[in-house]
Amino acid sequence: MNTIIEKFKTLRLKNCANNIETIIEQANQKNLSPLQTIERLIDIEIEHRDKARKILRFKQSKLDTKVTIDQFDFKYHKSRQNQKSMILRSKIMLRWAKRYNNWILRQRVSYLEVGLWS
Repeated sequence: MNTIIEKFKTLRLKNCANNIETIIEQANQKNLSPLQTIERLIDIEIEHRDKARKILRFKQSKLDTKVTIDQFDFKYHKSRQNQKSMILRSKIMLRWAKRYNNWILRQRVSYLEVGLWS
C-alpha cells in the first residue's frame, strides 16, 4: 500500500494518496468493482482540485468577501438603485419561467394547432 501511496504522490495525486485506504474499505463494504473504485479516487481528486482552483482564483482576485445580491450597495451609484428593482424582477421572472416553461410551450402548441385547423 505504501508504494502505491508514494507513486500517487510522485504523480502529484495527493488526494488519491490521502484517501486510497478509505476508498478501498468502502469498495470492500459495497462490493464495488475495481473500475468503480478507481473512478471514486479520480472523482475525489477532481473535486479537491476544483476547490483548490476556486480558492486560488478568489485569493488572486484580492477581493475582501463574496458579495451576494443582499449585500450589494445599490445606493453607491444612483443608476444602480434603478437597476436593483429590475434585477430582482428579472430573477422573479426567471423563477416563474422555469416553473411554467412546459405549460407555456403546451399552450403555444395548442394555439398553433387551432390556427392550422381553422
